[in-house]
Amino acid sequence: MNSLSFSIITCAYNPDAVIFERFLLAIREIKQAPNCPPHEVIIVDNNSSPKLMEREIVKAFLENFPETKIVEEKKPGLTAARIAGAKHAVNEWIVFFDDDNEPASDYLLKATQIIQQFPQTGVWGPGIISVEFVGEVSDFALAHKDLFQERKMDGTIIDNVRWGQTAYPYGTGMTVRKEVMDEYIRQVETGVYTMSDRVGKSLISGGDMQILLTGIKMGWYGGSSPELRINHLIKQEKTRYKKMLQLVYMLSASAIKLYNEVFPDAPHEVVPISNKYVLTTFYTQMRLHLFSKGWREAFYLTATRMGELYAHIIAINQPKAPLALRIFYRFIS
Repeated sequence: MNSLSFSIITCAYNPDAVIFERFLLAIREIKQAPNCPPHEVIIVDNNSSPKLMEREIVKAFLENFPETKIVEEKKPGLTAARIAGAKHAVNEWIVFFDDDNEPASDYLLKATQIIQQFPQTGVWGPGIISVEFVGEVSDFALAHKDLFQERKMDGTIIDNVRWGQTAYPYGTGMTVRKEVMDEYIRQVETGVYTMSDRVGKSLISGGDMQILLTGIKMGWYGGSSPELRINHLIKQEKTRYKKMLQLVYMLSASAIKLYNEVFPDAPHEVVPISNKYVLTTFYTQMRLHLFSKGWREAFYLTATRMGELYAHIIAINQPKAPLALRIFYRFIS
């Protein structure tokens, strides 16, 4: 088997010390795994305070692996950090791990195998994502691990449809051909792609899906495989009920614009959203779910639908959302 080469990139902003230590231990195990393919590790410090290089766990990692590249990116946000890391990458495949990921030690070896088995695929993701909460969490959070990208696939699936394939890779552990990432960067830097991707406390995101759709537009397939396994470590504070409402709202709000920027020739339809439309939708959703599912689940499903309405506002760069939608988001914030 001819070996491929990988650039592991992780972007971090004030990572949790315990979780980040587990991430670094997982990377150590990847590096020391038998028959591990050629690779490099790039850690992007996105304005952490103190700096990552000043932290003992990072110093210890660098003592063992001094070839690790530490890149400082002052511009806040995941998009800027990923681009900074990718510009330092020298290998043909880029693997994006978040700072709360714990990939399996054979991740690169399994990636090599599926890449060679499916050479038409340009973007991969893990088919097994196990969410592990760090600290005690509510039963509601335990019932909604899917919000944090939990996935249990039985087999490998690849596809090249533009939309609607539920097995497409998430951002967690995304493995992408460098030529796809280079094209994505070009589109961002020329202003074609404008979606922000988790800047500061903002939860709006679109970068993961735009990377995938860029690959599909270039003629590649996207896929996920249970051969790729990862643990996703979630801090307790991320599981607060209102934080989950905000997250599901913003995930829904990103969809239309991120797609239309990649495929302006065949955009998703955008419709006007009025206060009456917002209030009618809110009433309909709550009436549909409140008595059958309880108020927490009903409001969660309603937040998803409200985010879908906000997606139309974002797609046309409307300066302000309708008052009713702003009041709703203020309430869940």
